Amino acid sequence: MPESPQGNVVPINLTVQDAKKHVQGALEPSGQLRLTTHVRSRMRERDISITQVRQILKQGVITEGPFKDTQGRWNCRFEGYAAGEGIGVAVGFQFMDGVEVVVITTFELNNYR
Repeated sequence: MPESPQGNVVPINLTVQDAKKHVQGALEPSGQLRLTTHVRSRMRERDISITQVRQILKQGVITEGPFKDTQGRWNCRFEGYAAGEGIGVAVGFQFMDGVEVVVITTFELNNYR
């Protein structure tokens, strides 16, 4: 394993294929999918169910990213249809003891109606 300036930490470069693989793994019963307090509020506000969020993550397409945010965390955005509505879902990835996929926010897409 190559040595990095941070010791034994090896930097990653997250590809679209990697992001999809991590999200699919998080959707499995043994996976690590976490919803933030923010996304739970937005889901209630926008009448978007967890079933719709999971469907977008499973069948939607990545339309933005993967990219690193200003704090160096990997994120990407999925879009697709669920229950007849266009929905976007933003997720982040935490790489500690495996990969945890964090659902950051969700929103309706006007251009999908």
